[in-house]
Amino acid sequence: MKVYRHPSEYREGRMHPWGISEHNPLHRYCDFKKNPELIRTSLEDLIPWSKWPAIEKFFEMIEWLNSEYSVFETNDCAFVGPKINIDNKFAKSHQCSGRLMILYRDLNFNISKGHIDWLEGAVHHYFMQTDPEFEWGVVGTSLLNTRYVELPLPEENQYGTELSIEFWAWGDGEGECMSNCLRLFKNMHDVLIGVSNEIFESSNS
Repeated sequence: MKVYRHPSEYREGRMHPWGISEHNPLHRYCDFKKNPELIRTSLEDLIPWSKWPAIEKFFEMIEWLNSEYSVFETNDCAFVGPKINIDNKFAKSHQCSGRLMILYRDLNFNISKGHIDWLEGAVHHYFMQTDPEFEWGVVGTSLLNTRYVELPLPEENQYGTELSIEFWAWGDGEGECMSNCLRLFKNMHDVLIGVSNEIFESSNS
């Protein structure tokens, strides 16, 4: 799969946990580690498209990321369903897009530049090894400045980063677009499982 480093859209830092969205007070942070049952009812961008298998796969990925089988957790995500494609680099009529923000479950790793740089590099490595024939999906990563307010440290030492995975899929019509989105989410899930398992194996060796 195609993967690259994507400029961050966030000029200011974020917080983890972040509380209430500045753009919509109805959007609140949910700790899916403690409340996995909220995944399918609180992700507002995804619910309108939930008839599509791609969205079921995304829900499964979020469930796994916040489960005991993952070294990660999620902070935020977004999804824009199929709309008319205006990017002439991809000769398809429709595009869908979104993002997924992940961080280490052990919050101390998120304030370690070495651990975060390794994570981004590992994600790139696994994506480049995954589904190389797939041309209608692209992933971009960026590192977002984040204050980890739950770390028992002075405020000036709580600052680190988290990994944002931006994604795009294209297709002729909604159906093909969402089919390619499903393929992209399957690849993303496989990549994150691979990275998480590598960390597990390293910590146990």
